[in-house]
Amino acid sequence: MTKKKKLSLLLIIEILIGLSSSVFLISKHIPSEYSYIFLLPLFFSMCILVTFKNYVIKLNKLGTGMYILNVVMLIRYIISPVSMASLNSYYGGFGPNLGKKYIDFAIIMMIFEMLSVFIVIVLKYNNRNTNKEMDFEFLDEKFILIIVCILGIIYLFPYFDEIIPKNLFILPEDYNKNIQIGGSILVIKQTVAVSLFLISLKFLYLIYLRNRIIIIPYISAALILIFMGINMGSSRWNVIIPCLVGLYAIKILYPNQFKKIIFIVLGVLTISILSISMYKFSWAIKKPTDIIEVFAMQLQDYFSGPKQVAQGIAMSYEYSDRITIKTFFNDFLGSIPIVSNFINQDNRINNYFNLFNMIGNKSLIIPMVSNGFVYFGAIFAPMLSVICTIISMDLSYKIKSTKFLEVRLVYLMIVFWTSMFMGFNAQIVFGNIVIVVISNLVIILMNSNVYRLKKFKNM
Repeated sequence: MTKKKKLSLLLIIEILIGLSSSVFLISKHIPSEYSYIFLLPLFFSMCILVTFKNYVIKLNKLGTGMYILNVVMLIRYIISPVSMASLNSYYGGFGPNLGKKYIDFAIIMMIFEMLSVFIVIVLKYNNRNTNKEMDFEFLDEKFILIIVCILGIIYLFPYFDEIIPKNLFILPEDYNKNIQIGGSILVIKQTVAVSLFLISLKFLYLIYLRNRIIIIPYISAALILIFMGINMGSSRWNVIIPCLVGLYAIKILYPNQFKKIIFIVLGVLTISILSISMYKFSWAIKKPTDIIEVFAMQLQDYFSGPKQVAQGIAMSYEYSDRITIKTFFNDFLGSIPIVSNFINQDNRINNYFNLFNMIGNKSLIIPMVSNGFVYFGAIFAPMLSVICTIISMDLSYKIKSTKFLEVRLVYLMIVFWTSMFMGFNAQIVFGNIVIVVISNLVIILMNSNVYRLKKFKNM
C-alpha cells in the first residue's frame, strides 16, 4: 500500500470516528450549556470530507507540520469532547464555569478557527511537488558554531548550577520552578546546547562513515538524551520537542538502526514525562480524585476546550479597561531577552487570563483563538491561528526542500511550536521561537555565509 493510500485510509477512519462521536454526543444527556458540543466533531469530519483529496495531498507533500496539526485537531475536536461527555467532566478544572451564552459563542469561535485553518490548508502549496525529501548534507564549515560554543560556555560558567538540571531525566519532588533565570542566559544556553548537539552529531556521523563502528548510532542516541535532559523542567514540551527533533536526525543518519534506537529514546522520554506529570499533578494524586476524570479535564486545559475558550472571551470583557495596544506589544516584546526587562509583565494577556481564573502562578494558557479575539475582535479572532498554520506549512515545505541537515532541524523546532498552536497562545509560540530557534538560525546562516566567502576567495 502506498503512503498516499495509507493516509487516505487513516483519514476515512478519522471521518467515521468524528461522525460517530457526533451521534454519541447527541445521544448523551449533556448539560444545556454544552448542548452544541456535538458540532465540533461533526464540523471537523465534514471539513476533512469536503477537502479530502487536497488534505491527503498536503499531508503527503508537507509531512511533519501537517501530521502534528492533524493530531492536535483530532484530540481537540473529537477526543476531548467525547471524554468530557463520557466522564461528565464539564464543570471541573480551573476557573469559573460560564453560562450557555459564553459556551455557545466559544464553540462558534472554535468552528470558525477550524474553518479558517482548513481554508489555509486548501489554498497553500497546490503547485509545488514536495513528496520527496532532498538528500541531506552537513554544513561544510562549523567555525561560527564552534566560536559560539566556546564563548557561550565561558559566559554561562557562573550559572551552571542554575541552568543545568541536577537530575537529567527525572524531575525531583523539591524542584523549584520559580527560580528566575534571565532571558539572555536562557537564549545563550539554548544556542550553545543546539550548537554543541549539531557539531557532535556531524562528528559522530563522520566517524561512522569512515569506520562503520556499530556503537556510534547509539552514542548519537545518548547525545539526544543529554540534549533532552538539559531542558528538563516543569514543561513537558521542553523535553518532548528536543527528543523528537533528535529522533528525526537519527532516522536520516542511521535508518537501519532507527527502530532499535527509537524504543530506547522513547522509553527514557516516557519516564521523564511521567516524572513531570507527577510533579504537576501532585495535587490530584494526594486527593481522592479519579485520575481518569482529571485527565479528561486536562485535555480541555491543554487543547483549548470550549470552557477555556469561553473563559478567554469572558476575560476580555472583564479586563477591557486594562487591555490596550500596549498589552499587545507587551505580549511580544515581553518575550525578547533584555527588552523584557523594560516591559510590564503584569500587563500581558496571559496574566489577565490567570487573574480571571484566580490562578496566582500564571500556569494557565489562554487559547490562541481567544487570544486573537482579545487582539482583533470576533471577525479576525482566528488570525493568529492562520499565521501559525502558514508558518508551519512553509517550514514543513522548507524541511523537505533544504539539503542542510542543521537548517532542517532548526526549522523542525519552529514547526513543532507553530503546529501545536491550538494548545498554546501567541506569547508561548513567539517566546519559544525567540529563545530556542532564532539565535540558532542566525548563527547557522552566518556560518553558511562564512563558508561561501571562504569558497569564493579560494576560487
